[in-house]
Amino acid sequence: GEVRGSLTLYGREPDTFTPEAIALLKQSAANLSYALDLFAREERRQQAEQQVAQAAGRYARMLESTKDAFWLVDVTTGRLLDVNETAVTLLGYTREELLRLRVSDLDADFDQAGYAARVMEIMADGGSMRIETRHRARDGHLIDVEVSTVPDRASMTMIGFIRDISERKAAEAKIRELNASLERRVEERTGELKASE
Repeated sequence: GEVRGSLTLYGREPDTFTPEAIALLKQSAANLSYALDLFAREERRQQAEQQVAQAAGRYARMLESTKDAFWLVDVTTGRLLDVNETAVTLLGYTREELLRLRVSDLDADFDQAGYAARVMEIMADGGSMRIETRHRARDGHLIDVEVSTVPDRASMTMIGFIRDISERKAAEAKIRELNASLERRVEERTGELKASE
């Protein structure tokens, strides 16, 4: 380890310390050194634990304050292991109810074969994936969502961030409807103009 100090003993006369005393002093010095190393290691371990706890607290606060729903999913079973308050609010379930469910219970467009293939692909390349699907709320209504997933191979879990895109989907449908209406009106007007020639 690193040097943290020294212990020096002096005798008033030459050969004050017998070989047995010197051996005992060397052993005592080794024991002190070992104890100081243990204290230093323990201090570093406690600091590391404190840093991990602080980071965990920061991440927990971030996950609880995000506007996106958050799921931690066991990839082998599809069971939800953790959710944030936004997920509870979005889907209308209690936290406890959600933690008893699987992705297949909530995803209205769930396809077991497709899910397994996607999970294998995500876990193999370690990258994230973004999909659009529909989730079924507790009251039965469907919510258009965008799901962004990030795998953790070490724990065989996936982190999912779920964003409600219902308003965006409704706006896109309205734009398609307006475009179709405009195209019909243009066709009608074009037909009227041709008929009047």
